[in-house]
Amino acid sequence: MRTAHRLLLEHLADAANSWSVGELGVLAEFHCHGATAWPDARTVVTQGGAMRVASDVDPLPLAYETPSANPRLWNHGVVFCLPEAGARRAARRRVTALGPDRDAIDASERDAELFDLGLGLATTDFLVRTRDPGLTARLRAAEGATWDGDHALQAAIVRASPTRVLVSRLARIEVRNPIPAADGVSPEGPHTHLLPAVMRRGRVHDANIPVPAGFLPCLTLYPPHPARDAEGRERAFDADAHRCYQALLERFGDPVYTAAKRGVPAAESRIAHLGRLIAARQRAFTGAVA
Repeated sequence: MRTAHRLLLEHLADAANSWSVGELGVLAEFHCHGATAWPDARTVVTQGGAMRVASDVDPLPLAYETPSANPRLWNHGVVFCLPEAGARRAARRRVTALGPDRDAIDASERDAELFDLGLGLATTDFLVRTRDPGLTARLRAAEGATWDGDHALQAAIVRASPTRVLVSRLARIEVRNPIPAADGVSPEGPHTHLLPAVMRRGRVHDANIPVPAGFLPCLTLYPPHPARDAEGRERAFDADAHRCYQALLERFGDPVYTAAKRGVPAAESRIAHLGRLIAARQRAFTGAVA
């Protein structure tokens, strides 16, 4: 089996891992919560959602660490990247009816109607699936219009809370959990984020993630973090989780970044600076060179 695909399936089989599909400001997050099942090696179904990964592509995995807003901590993950031409999706910019969702993970949902909200994302289609007659009629009436200018449609979607389906070339995440109110909090387990102000910046990924030129990330894996839980809350430092992720980083990380973390002298660069910064933050927990 291909190295990247094996890495992906091994982590999909472990409920401790989390995932996301999307771009800056528009994201589906998949966290296992409650009863969880694996119908096959490429699919996981949990309370509030489901996820399936593609089998016909061989992505480039890139492990990364970036600074977090908390000056003591850091973020980490593994982005699975594809060449730009193979990563790009339809990038529809108008609300579009797509017919029944024949690719639905839940076979009982394959006759429900699927609509693209027309967000124009490079790597991800943001879709909604519904049987609600009122919402279906509202979406059909909005066909050809832009989602961001239709506040009535936005409110109707929040009220009806349809299944959100985010699809990239590497994965499909379906979120059944309800959409929280504007002043609410995301539910545990799978959930979505749609932040127009962030989306309008037009960035696919965090600039601190050294995605190689000519590639785009289409799926992100988040192994357990040693210093915080899946919801981002700080927790007691887990040395085993730290060691496990550092092994991934050494194998799949940017070599300039990993060398800088080890203290290898190098020409000054943004990525080398980040390596030294994160190493210092981790030493505060480990008491040794991270």
